[in-house]
Amino acid sequence: MEILKVKTGSEQLKSDIYDQVRRGLLKKNDRLLAEEKLSEHYGLGIKLVRRALSDLETEGIIIRKKRVGTFINNSNISGNRYISVLHFDMASTTAYHSEIFSGIEKGLKGLNCSMQTNVIQGRRIAGSRRDLLYDLILGGKIDGLLLLSWLERDEIEMLQENNIPMVAAGFEYRNLKVPTVVGDIREMLSRTIAELITAGHKHIGMITGTTGVLNSDVIMAQEKLISEYETIMQTQGIFHPDFLQKGLFTERDGYWLMEELLRHDDCPKAVIVCGNDLTNGAVKALYEHGQGKDITIFPLADSEGMLPKPMMKRPISQIGETATRMLYDIIEGHELKSQKVYLESELIR
Repeated sequence: MEILKVKTGSEQLKSDIYDQVRRGLLKKNDRLLAEEKLSEHYGLGIKLVRRALSDLETEGIIIRKKRVGTFINNSNISGNRYISVLHFDMASTTAYHSEIFSGIEKGLKGLNCSMQTNVIQGRRIAGSRRDLLYDLILGGKIDGLLLLSWLERDEIEMLQENNIPMVAAGFEYRNLKVPTVVGDIREMLSRTIAELITAGHKHIGMITGTTGVLNSDVIMAQEKLISEYETIMQTQGIFHPDFLQKGLFTERDGYWLMEELLRHDDCPKAVIVCGNDLTNGAVKALYEHGQGKDITIFPLADSEGMLPKPMMKRPISQIGETATRMLYDIIEGHELKSQKVYLESELIR
């Protein structure tokens, strides 16, 4: 029986054994460590170890045979499922996170499943991310991972080697086979640009953000957004490189990126802005510095209820809900219809 070093306490000992049985790491007739070894590992007195084992025996989880040892008695525990949501600690994605967590909560309704959240650093720092994953996985604390943030190739491979169910939500892996739920970027931009051209707009700019992800295996939504915008505009013969402005997903960046567009004598007449925070900044800059320039902002919104009215509502809540239910199906052993699900945005007229 392999146990990671964990917090002390008889309740922790009971919880660890229970979780490892529930996840199949300990099976019927597997022998546990001797009481003295458990006592040493958990820093507990023998009396507390025996109390924990007695409780587990009363519940039928283990059976103790005198002078022989302690064995797993019941390996068919159908308890509550536990998932961990891994996400970046990025204050600038408030609207996005609010929407996707709303979707996750919808996805959990009616399921025998509980959620915990774990924040990871966007860049690897002194192995802390790997320690977190080891603690979650080998500590028997979770049944699956919902990835709102990217992991490195070796971290994904470690999860796969330990048969940990996982689903990526809102981004894709280029060279790794991970179940994924994302918005259909090409569909969203094609519909948006078509609407603008139909309305008579020929000079169309875009303000978008980046997260600075440096990982050759990861395709973030904004990377696809930029690529698809360039492709569609070039196909239409109306692409202008100066009309594409990139910064961070913050109101401050939305402000100064809009200022950059306003400096052009022949500035775009329609500007697609990606995300609520960028839109708020762009609107403020247009109000303060756009006098005499006939420019209309068309948001690709993270959430509704903002001004100007969103032209396209990204399916962020639906991504959270769909990814949660997909992860639960994987945990329950249901066969997936698809490894990758694309969700359409909602056009708001």
